[in-house]
Amino acid sequence: MDNLTRSYNYAYEQLHYADFTVLLNPTPQKIIYELRKIDNVENIEGRITVNIGIYINKNRQIAGLAVGINSTHRPTVNDVKVESGRFFISNETNMCLLEHHFATAYGYKEGDNVTLIVHGVRVNFTVVGVVASPEYLIVMSGLWEISSGYTYGVVFLPLAKLQNMLNMSSMINEIVVTVKDESKINTTITRFKEILNPYGIIKMVKKTEQLSYKALQWDLKGFGEVSVLFSALILFVAVVETYMTLKRLILSQQKEIGILKTMGFSKKRIVFHYLSFALLVGVLGSIFGTFLSIFCPKK
Repeated sequence: MDNLTRSYNYAYEQLHYADFTVLLNPTPQKIIYELRKIDNVENIEGRITVNIGIYINKNRQIAGLAVGINSTHRPTVNDVKVESGRFFISNETNMCLLEHHFATAYGYKEGDNVTLIVHGVRVNFTVVGVVASPEYLIVMSGLWEISSGYTYGVVFLPLAKLQNMLNMSSMINEIVVTVKDESKINTTITRFKEILNPYGIIKMVKKTEQLSYKALQWDLKGFGEVSVLFSALILFVAVVETYMTLKRLILSQQKEIGILKTMGFSKKRIVFHYLSFALLVGVLGSIFGTFLSIFCPKK
């Protein structure tokens, strides 16, 4: 259980998961330069997110989210892990990256075409990569709706392309931030509010309040409870099985036990002899299990 938690935390750390996110009305992109000067800001990225439709075939289309990210460099906040294909090349336009849940659900791969419906207009994009994002380790299509990728898809587009499609040249509607000292995050958020209030803040969300993050923590808690239950169940079965095996062994060797008693062996010594079988199994199982728990997760 601890290994699973560490694995998720490692992904958050390596991909620079945002400590907080600001959703706001369309705002000049240049505001990022001013916000970057705030004390305690480690990294900051401006982007655009917009709800879209995704055309699958003539009988099916699903809801989705388009995320416009800077294609001239890898994001310093909420980076993506390229699982196949590649990241954007500077100045690419009709290219996209697909979040891996959605890509897996419909079998999309590098070089395929995908049709997005943005404000009622169909636009074709070529898939250049399939990626994993720290924001979508669990994909939430609604307040309490978890999607496997079949009913909801996330698509990453070059920021400049999405700005052009939405007539939002040099504008953004979302800011993601990592901080140097999480203990000072409330002060940092207050400073952001002071600067961004004139543009119209929709909401500010801390990492721990993100729906996907909450869902993941609920899953981890549930896995922890189930792991304890299964461990207890397996231990109980092992105890019963060991007892039945020893009982059969003792019944089959009653003659030998009688001979040992006539030879002067005490009852305590005979009992210890048979219990040593269970002790040996327990010790070897513990050593083997400990070895696997230490070394296998590292691989």
